Amino acid sequence: MRFVSPVLMLSAAAFVYWNNQQQEGTVLAFPFISTLWPAAEGDPVKMGQGTVALFVGVGVLSLIRALSRLRRDRQEALNEASESTTP
Repeated sequence: MRFVSPVLMLSAAAFVYWNNQQQEGTVLAFPFISTLWPAAEGDPVKMGQGTVALFVGVGVLSLIRALSRLRRDRQEALNEASESTTP
């Protein structure tokens, strides 16, 4: 379950990118992208790119967090196993 968020975010980025490339004249974009990226103000293509970048960024950050939690949990399990076998 810990990898659901990264997969959803990266899948959403891929879908938005694909959809924005397919549609002529319409772009999927978050309306607040121009607040985060002022250069995108009034440019739907840049707003779409910013939306994809936001999805990818959140997806990568959540993937890094999930991987670090997985590593930590495995390390704790190894430590517990070694402590229980030590006389």
